Parts: sequence; structure tokens; C-alpha cells
Amino acid sequence: MKLLLLILSLMSWFVTSWNTVLGDGDIPDNIAVSYHNTSHLKGQVGAGDTATVSFSKLAGMTIERIVVYTKSNKTAGAGEFSVLINGGKTATKSGTFAQWTGGYDNTAYHAITILSQSIENVETLAVQLVGTTSSLHIDHYEITYSPAQPHTVTLMNANEVYASITELSGGAGFYLPCLDDIEEWTFTGWSETEFWTTEEEPQIWLADTKYYPSSDCSIWAVYAYDESQETTYVTDLVSGTYIYLHSESQLAMRGVPVNGEMASALVSPDDERQYYQIVFSGADTAYITHAKTGTPIGYTSDAKLSDTASPWLVYHDGEETLFYTTIKKKNYVLWTEIRDGYDENLHTGLYAANPMTSPMRLQVPAQKSDPVYTCHPECGMGVDNIMTEGRNDLEKEYIILFGNYQLIIRNGKKYLQLW
Repeated sequence: MKLLLLILSLMSWFVTSWNTVLGDGDIPDNIAVSYHNTSHLKGQVGAGDTATVSFSKLAGMTIERIVVYTKSNKTAGAGEFSVLINGGKTATKSGTFAQWTGGYDNTAYHAITILSQSIENVETLAVQLVGTTSSLHIDHYEITYSPAQPHTVTLMNANEVYASITELSGGAGFYLPCLDDIEEWTFTGWSETEFWTTEEEPQIWLADTKYYPSSDCSIWAVYAYDESQETTYVTDLVSGTYIYLHSESQLAMRGVPVNGEMASALVSPDDERQYYQIVFSGADTAYITHAKTGTPIGYTSDAKLSDTASPWLVYHDGEETLFYTTIKKKNYVLWTEIRDGYDENLHTGLYAANPMTSPMRLQVPAQKSDPVYTCHPECGMGVDNIMTEGRNDLEKEYIILFGNYQLIIRNGKKYLQLW
């Protein structure tokens, strides 16, 4: 005859205000707890008031017993207790305090048993008291339970098992590992669902965070491929839309002139406020216009920036492109890293200096695209399932894309072709 040894745990939750409780005893890892009393009083529940304590992330534990320590007014107090498990009402207890305990008592708290049966696989729990006659007073809740059994999770990296991890105890969870990138695919986290390629961002559990399984399961490594263009600096002066920036500090010109100066901000390839239409007239002159608003970018006779069209002189060498002007026989460069005294008021403006080798650049705005996600980077950019009409029945066809080729698997036969 096999003897089953059941190890029980006890957690207590003491009411400390109208919307808080404090836990004591065997508190499960990762548990989430909230409390709310519509009376806005600590534990007092009058007629029409509702006090609710709610628990989530219980990891499939078994609830054995729930007791609420309660007292009444001197001569009255009634209500209805409800227990809701996994969203469904499991038990109720209604009546007067005297019916529950044999008499009213406004001095000592009495143990009122609300649930006394085993309920397995509990993920969420709520204990609610609705007052019908003033007043009942709650001191604390006691919940006797047995933890869930430890779960084992298989970590899949494409078609290979990366690792199999078992919790030290039920509900303890474990930290997810970080994997290396695979060529152009960047590791992003873990998914409970296996998929091929998608542009919709999946639900991802990040590496180095704790994962709490609710059952034995498998999870899959997720990789992302970003097709956005890499940073490109202009080497040939061709009219177009560009970002004007300091390549070392990565500070770019942004917006339009205000009070003789312009904003500086860290370069952001998808920020249209940093886009400028540059029109070159000859090899050493250009006009600058803010692309989004059509505002000219120019200068005044007192070396301030303005919204008037003005010709800019150009210093260019390889990737270096610097705009400048000469005012009253003095050269001023258009600089994105100007600070007033004591390193304050970072802005773009005219800086008295001679044009020469500098970190100023024109950058081509990257054409941003949504990343592609997959659990199978070994298959390149995707797998398409295609049902084709055969002569007598439907044939299943798989297309796997990688590089400039596509592998077609049709009725178990493989075909490789350019695409």
C-alpha cells in the first residue's frame, strides 16, 4: 500500500489599510496580491460594502482551506463570503455572525471557515465579503495550500533541444538564458508558441528574466531580422534629403530656427524633424530647407540662424560635409554641438571658425522597416505553405527562402531555384 505524504503550507494576509494587505508565512514566489474595501475603511464592511482580496500567479497550487478572522458589532453583523477560483465561484457562506459563531462579538476575532475542500490547479483566487447588516470587521486571511509540483520546460533552439530545466519547487520559476545571434538574425527572447516568419511582434519572454511555467511545456528561441539600411554618409554631393550631424557626438540638427538658433538632438534616422532638403548649386554652394515644413534654413547679418533662404558655402572631402558662411569677412560654420557657458543650452547655430577637416556629415535617412521574427533562423526569411490543385487531389508544397534561393519541397521531393 503506497503512502502519499501531503506537505501543506500556510500563508496569512493581514489587512493594513482599505487597499493593502501584508503577507506572512509561506508566501509563494511570483504571487501577485491586491486588496480593496469599498468602505475605504481598514477592515470594516458595512451594509452594501464589499471587501475583496485577490491573488494571481499561483502556479497551479492546490487550495486546501481558507479561513477569515472576523469580528462583528456588539449586537449585529451579517454578510456573504464568496470564493472565486480561476474566475468561477467555488464556495459561498452567508448569514449573520451569530449564526457562524454562536453569538456577536466586537472584541475578539473568530476564525470563519470559508472553504474546506481541496481545489487543484489554482491560478487565480479571490475571497470577497459583501456586507448585508452593519458591520463585520476583517483582521486577516489564512490560506492553507500545497504547492504545485515542479514543472519541466524544454528550451528549443530551432529544431534542436538547447536545454531541459526543471523548477527547484512548484512555482519557483527559473531564469531564461541568452543565446548567441545567428548570422543576420538577432536573438530576442523566448516564445511559448513555435512559428516560422512573421512581421507581427510575438509575445516574448526576455533573457535573464524569470519564467514561471504553469505546466510541463516547450518554449522556443525567437530571433529577429531588421532590414533597415545601415548608416550611410554622403560622399558625392547630390541634391536630396539628408540628416546633418556631428558624427562623433551623433548630435543632429533638428527643426527650424527659433530665436536665432536651432535644436540639436541625438540622431534618429526615423525622426522627420531631422530631415533637410539639400540642393547643391555648383560644387561649393547649397540651399537648405526643412523637409517636413518647407522652412528655409538661412542666416542673418549678425550671425544668427533664420528662416530666410540663404546660400551656404560647402566644405567637402570624402565623407566630410560642412556648411559655412562668411559674414563681415568672418567665417562661421553650421555646428550642431554648441553650448553656452558652463555647458548649458546645447543647440545648433553658427560658430566662428574656419572651414576645415571636421566630423560634420550628411547622413542618408535609413528606410525603417518592421523586423521579421522567427523561431527557425536556419530557414532564412521564411517558410510558405502552399496548397496547389493537383490532378486528382490536393498537394502540399513548402517554400523555404534563404539568400537568393528558394527550396521547394513538393510531395517529398526537393527543388532549388533562384528567386
